[in-house]
Amino acid sequence: MAQIFGHGGFFKTPVVGQRFMAAAMGTPVTVMETAGEGGPWGIALLASYLLQKEEGQTLGDYLAGRVFSASQGSRRQRMWKASTGS
Repeated sequence: MAQIFGHGGFFKTPVVGQRFMAAAMGTPVTVMETAGEGGPWGIALLASYLLQKEEGQTLGDYLAGRVFSASQGSRRQRMWKASTGS
């Protein structure tokens, strides 16, 4: 199953952006405590990955094992379906 992590200003207000994104993408959206620091935090993660990755380690594996494994966040499933207008 696909998984989306939401970061940036859109996710600063708890739950609202997360619900919209989950409904639009049709997949769960997890928002971490650091969600409001999207741009700077993302660049710092990429720099950290480039400096600390193990031989052959993918960005996804690095994030799952070293960044998100101990992070606090909330996950929302798709909350509603669009009306069919019947």
